[in-house]
Amino acid sequence: MCVPTSISVVEVVSNIPHSRCFAADQSSMLLAKSSSASHSIGAARVDTTRLGSAHLGTAFQAVVDLDSGAVLGAEALLRADVAGRAVPPLKLLAWAKERGTLAELDLAALTCAVATAGAAGRGVLLVNIEPSTLMNHTPEVIAVLEGRAQGLHVVVEVTERALAADPAALLLATEELHKKGYPIAVDDVGANPQSLALLEVIRPGVVKLDMSLLRDYADPDSLHVAGAVAAYAEAVGASVIAGGIETQEDLLRARVLGAGFGQGSLWGQPGPRWPEQVAESPLRFCPPPQGAPRGATDTPFSVISKHRATRVACGDMLMPLSLAVEASVARSHLPAILLATVQHVRHVPPSTRDRFAQLAQTLPVVGMLGEFVTELRIPGAHLADLRADDPLCLEWSIVALGAQSAVALTARELPRVPGCERGYEFTTTHERHAVVAAAATLISRLGSRPA
Repeated sequence: MCVPTSISVVEVVSNIPHSRCFAADQSSMLLAKSSSASHSIGAARVDTTRLGSAHLGTAFQAVVDLDSGAVLGAEALLRADVAGRAVPPLKLLAWAKERGTLAELDLAALTCAVATAGAAGRGVLLVNIEPSTLMNHTPEVIAVLEGRAQGLHVVVEVTERALAADPAALLLATEELHKKGYPIAVDDVGANPQSLALLEVIRPGVVKLDMSLLRDYADPDSLHVAGAVAAYAEAVGASVIAGGIETQEDLLRARVLGAGFGQGSLWGQPGPRWPEQVAESPLRFCPPPQGAPRGATDTPFSVISKHRATRVACGDMLMPLSLAVEASVARSHLPAILLATVQHVRHVPPSTRDRFAQLAQTLPVVGMLGEFVTELRIPGAHLADLRADDPLCLEWSIVALGAQSAVALTARELPRVPGCERGYEFTTTHERHAVVAAAATLISRLGSRPA
């Protein structure tokens, strides 16, 4: 059962009117400009000094329960106006990114969406936030959300493409949102299935299927993606939304693909007002249950060896097992992630570097951690240097996690093993929860992917 956290009433401070949202019709739902430089909603203050003459507003697209037809809430969509002319949201976002004002725009749009929806009352509000804003301005995002109206349940959307770019920063940000009771939604799943391997690490409470899956629902690749999403949703209790539902046939396809909720023109175009009839059914967009708490010193070996018996072997005997784990990601129908700890850069021969460079061109996340590994400069890979006293420097681990596969080899070097140049205590596992936990310990420490 989902229990809402404590909620404060939205209040737009009258003496700071700069970003006050108002709604008469869609064209006039603007973020009003004045001489003041910031907007306040609850405890949040958003600096909009550098946004120029853009007026912002919000349109709402209903979210519908596909079984009952009840409207549960809506997604907030950015609307913009400059000098009386509508500006496509993507164009405005690109402009703000070029000027270095993306965070200000994002926070202002979020503030406008929360304030406008809050004036209408209850329901589920889905809000879109650019990954860079969420990762670099998490406290400001949470401050705006904390000002939501009582009865308004906010779900924060991030796009599928964001998951692989900087998974460590995104994981940290989503964990902070989960602590506050805000579920995460991953948008556009299926447009590029590379994010599927990261779902169990990021743990979104909502997965939104891209409309392309409805158009190509009989395609084997689409069915693989939908099946992977359904398996994840069933395992953790997440909700699945299908976007782009325009016809009754789309509706039937969405249900076949496992969606329980939908959006699209079948229920009308986005409009300036919050839906009038919002069901009072219990909130169904719940944060999935959290995994086991991850300690600051957790490593793949410490996580997996708690539940698996260990053995002792020489390092050269483990190499075939390590190569087999690497090979498993190449055989996976859906893209998997590959993470490795190598202790020290001297243990990485050119052949390993070349294999990882090749895998990094096709897999969503390829990561390597160890002393001085950034010297390898593997194109497309996430590399993280470790201090010599880091517990990970004693471990040789390789973790492969996909939507339909999971395997890990993890080994800790021993001081002395008779007959071995380098001896290890090791274990392997295909148990999915253990592999996900091991992957999370490494993803949280990865560097961002090189541009």
